Amino acid sequence: MSTLKEFRRKEKEIEEKERLQPWNVDTIGKEAWSKSIINKVNDKKPLPDEQKPGDDEETYKSAMTFFDENDNLLKVSLVNVIS
Repeated sequence: MSTLKEFRRKEKEIEEKERLQPWNVDTIGKEAWSKSIINKVNDKKPLPDEQKPGDDEETYKSAMTFFDENDNLLKVSLVNVIS
């Protein structure tokens, strides 16, 4: 009988230790998604060129020609936004 009592006492001690131990929250939940996507540059998509010092003037000229060619459209769009 003493072995049975001793067994029960040890069993209760173990249960108490397990109850007082903090939970491992990493194992409680489920994964929301299991795949990560990393953007990679491949042959289909070329690398963006670094801006060269002379490009500022070219960019300015191309923007001004665009504004000159589409002046009427820009004014109509601006009036619609303001109204």
